[in-house]
Amino acid sequence: MKVLRVVSLLVCLLVAWPVLGKPPAPEIQEGHPIVLLTEEFMKSGETPTGSTVRFRVDRDVILPDGRILIPANAQAIGEILKSEPHGLFGQAGELNFAIRSVTAADGTPVPLRAVKNAEGDSIMAPVIVGAVLVTPLALLFNGPNVEIPAHTAFTAFVDKTTPITKPLPSRLNKASLGITRTVAITDPKEGALVEKTDKVVFSVNTVPVDDNAYVRLYLDDKVIKIQKGSFSRIEWTRSDLVDDGSHRLEAEVTFESGHVVKSPPVRFTLE
Repeated sequence: MKVLRVVSLLVCLLVAWPVLGKPPAPEIQEGHPIVLLTEEFMKSGETPTGSTVRFRVDRDVILPDGRILIPANAQAIGEILKSEPHGLFGQAGELNFAIRSVTAADGTPVPLRAVKNAEGDSIMAPVIVGAVLVTPLALLFNGPNVEIPAHTAFTAFVDKTTPITKPLPSRLNKASLGITRTVAITDPKEGALVEKTDKVVFSVNTVPVDDNAYVRLYLDDKVIKIQKGSFSRIEWTRSDLVDDGSHRLEAEVTFESGHVVKSPPVRFTLE
């Protein structure tokens, strides 16, 4: 009887070993940010409501050991929720879309959450009223449409923790593992007061200099600039500037070796 029990236990262990002997599959956690780039031009009133829009992943999403959960250029899918053209009386266009999912390294669809609402700036009522005094045809003036160019960056977030059973091998250059890499924002300084003039220059320094690296600037946790090179100067024009007040700026650099390094955040005031 004891022999039968031992044999039964051994059989159970042999059956369960393929499962018990494997480490748990790595996961991409809920809330993890993923930077996506639009693949196509979108315009309010011309991109149909209900149509599918495509995005691609800006850079690899990796584990601490460098294995890739979601590779750069993986496709993400979204949907146009509302697309209304501009109208008469200065009414602006409206374009709303949601980002639904992205394909992981092993083909697993990872659900995403991100809804973008964009409206054009409506013409102010006093302008219309003033125009009516000149000519009744001014009432026919249209407001602006919303246009989103291809390669515009948006940040989506993982909507549900998802296991990725087969990550891709690391792209990290093992020979360069011992090299210390740093990223710092040198302008503006922490706590600086920045005047909102025609042009504002942000400076980012990397060590070592890497002409094949990519820098991503995050303003208040949103991607505002993606640029290649050894980044000493990044210029903003007036049209790029955000509202007056306090803001938080971070730089994230992906070096050619595959290493990703973030700068300490810098807080400044724009006026």
